[in-house]
Amino acid sequence: MMLGAALAAATFYLAGLFWLAARRDRVGGNGVTRHSGVVYGLSLAVYCTSWTFFGGVGTAATAGLDYLPIYLGPILVFTLGFGLVRKILAQAQAQHSTSIADFLSARYGKSASIAALVTVIATLGTLPYMALQLESVGAALLTLDPTLRAQVAADELVLLVAALMGLFAILFGSRRADRAGDNAGLVLTIAVEAVVKLAALLAVGGLALWLLLTDGAAAPAIQPALMAPDPFDARFAILTLIAAAAALCLPRQFHMTFIEAPGERASPAMQWVFPAYLALTALVIVPIVLAGQAVLPASTDPDTIVLALPLATGNEALALLVFLGGFSASAGMIVVASVALSIMITNDLIAPLLLRRALAGRGDRGRIAARLLLIRRVVIAGLLVCAYAFYRGFAGITDLAGLGTLAFAAAAQFAPGLVLGMASQRGNRAGMLAGLAAGFALWLALLIVPAANGTAPVVSIHPDPLVSGVILSLGINTLLYWFGSALARPSLLDQAQAAAFVGTPMPGSLPRHATAKRVGDVRVLLTQFVGRERADAALAALPFRNGDPADAAVLELAERMISGVIGT
Repeated sequence: MMLGAALAAATFYLAGLFWLAARRDRVGGNGVTRHSGVVYGLSLAVYCTSWTFFGGVGTAATAGLDYLPIYLGPILVFTLGFGLVRKILAQAQAQHSTSIADFLSARYGKSASIAALVTVIATLGTLPYMALQLESVGAALLTLDPTLRAQVAADELVLLVAALMGLFAILFGSRRADRAGDNAGLVLTIAVEAVVKLAALLAVGGLALWLLLTDGAAAPAIQPALMAPDPFDARFAILTLIAAAAALCLPRQFHMTFIEAPGERASPAMQWVFPAYLALTALVIVPIVLAGQAVLPASTDPDTIVLALPLATGNEALALLVFLGGFSASAGMIVVASVALSIMITNDLIAPLLLRRALAGRGDRGRIAARLLLIRRVVIAGLLVCAYAFYRGFAGITDLAGLGTLAFAAAAQFAPGLVLGMASQRGNRAGMLAGLAAGFALWLALLIVPAANGTAPVVSIHPDPLVSGVILSLGINTLLYWFGSALARPSLLDQAQAAAFVGTPMPGSLPRHATAKRVGDVRVLLTQFVGRERADAALAALPFRNGDPADAAVLELAERMISGVIGT
């Protein structure tokens, strides 16, 4: 009974999302409206997947405050570190970036090898996360109808979920191949899904508070893990670090935050809606865990407490809402991750090999677009197949958080090149390649292989494998980034892109001294290649406005002079 209702509700829900996205896309426009900041901020809650919807409660029930860093990391980034977010946003829009691979490639001399390496790492790092979504939806269906376990194996159920998710992602996430970004329908749909997820959690939280405040909920027999002393250890710090990195570096998160942004300037709503959403989600988990441990049997799977609690109290309507919330969390992640990865794989791996002739202008544009769209759809289908294979290969990881931390640790490998590349001009292509390749290799050796084989890492500096693996991989990544950049001589294009990324201020925040600094940066760069006299002469020719060089003239001169030097 419940299973049929859940499947029917999910079908109508998806149909409604399709209609909403199509209607928004038909309206057209650039998506900048009075409510665009709120919608955009809510769409960033694609970060909250089934890990945070189901697994957050499961982690809080078993590991106490270890659940908190997954929310704390992004909150810190979007509050204390929002200056970095604004700078990345401005540059992503200025560079017309289509993905994190495209962005990092542009920063480091428009390197195709960096784009390809980032794409490979992002794909392999996202597969655990996609496997997590499949597993969670399958577990939710089994919880709704326990008799289903006797009729179909869990692996078969997850395979069915993978097929349905793949079809949904293909139909919803690859409807056009003309450009990335400006998908107002997608942004609005993900925002609606965020509201559904939060509404479901708040409703269960209300039920949990009612149970805790009435005589029906006895105190748990053992002390809840949330009350454990000294929760702030090395693991807590590392989880916070990789969660902060994930808020910027996960392919789907970068896509929604910077590619689908309604403009190059960040409004207050853009800054505060997402952190407030995360804070409310983290807060409501506490009563759900306490009530679940007081009411549910001790044998209950911690990752299913959110769904088991309304079922145990006979509230089937609420259980159905919770299922839709978890389904939204999984479907939203798979759609956006599929969109982001299909763009990266198509543009940075497949197109350079198969479409070089057509992309050079010797093919029909309409046929090129159709071929790219077909490739993206095939890529999405392949991603779901690989995610299912990953789920089968990592069956020993029974908790959702275990798969999620592997994905976060992979995305964190982009953080040194992203953050340091925005802060300093010293980083170059050679350093980025060396650090990223080493960090990725260590992620595989210290985290993925041990998790797949159930063995201990070959090298360890801490009893916790996650702490050890993240410290070693990120530490070596950062060291090689600096050493490689210091030892290798950057190309002219590498230097020019570094100056553009680091020296260019954010829109609307260009004080007079900043303009002068930009002129100085251009002078230093040009002096290295054309000599001081020619550089100074080219800069006496700039038009001035109120005593400062005009912004457009500075940019035009830099582009013209650098292009001329490259041409020679």
